[in-house]
Amino acid sequence: GLIYRGAGNKFDYNSTPNADAQDVMLNQLRLKTEINVSNNTGNNISLSGNKVVDAFMAYGAVPYSNLARNSVRIRQVMDVLADESNYPVFYHCRIGTDRTGITGFMINGLLGVPFNEAVQDYGFSNFAPIDNQRYPHKSNDTNGDDIAKYLDELLALPGTTFQEQVYLALRMMGVSAEKLDKIIDFMTEGAKAEIPASFKVGEGGLLT
Repeated sequence: GLIYRGAGNKFDYNSTPNADAQDVMLNQLRLKTEINVSNNTGNNISLSGNKVVDAFMAYGAVPYSNLARNSVRIRQVMDVLADESNYPVFYHCRIGTDRTGITGFMINGLLGVPFNEAVQDYGFSNFAPIDNQRYPHKSNDTNGDDIAKYLDELLALPGTTFQEQVYLALRMMGVSAEKLDKIIDFMTEGAKAEIPASFKVGEGGLLT
């Protein structure tokens, strides 16, 4: 009941959440904050009384890693999640697949969800009416978002668990350990991930 993933307003360029849908989001899910990681304010649902955070991510055109080009925006998302007053949170792009998918992948990894389950969660988008299917084992050349590339980047980082690798990636993007630990504390129980002692995060070091 703390965080939800979905599609944005006009996900098919026409549909908008009707009064019943908005009632569910406000009065059953009790959403407080909407994070839009698309590149268009027209995809904001803008529920009454909700904070709206536009963390616009680059998408398509040139096939390279979403991690590298969206480090600043992923940091922005983590800033929102590190503030307990923002919950429950709803995050989305337009259709809820690529930019929403990498956001969810990083959140799941940070919270200790095993790699295979995080990939499975990403793949749920394929049940939606999207233009082409997304698969983690190959490049998605149609829209330029190379899922396989950023998965390889994460798995190449030091760490004995996937959680440690994601934690390190977020530190390399510039998210402080204090903020990451707050997110983990708020949404999980158990031990935190740790950066391997042999690896030092440099000042301003980012994934490339």
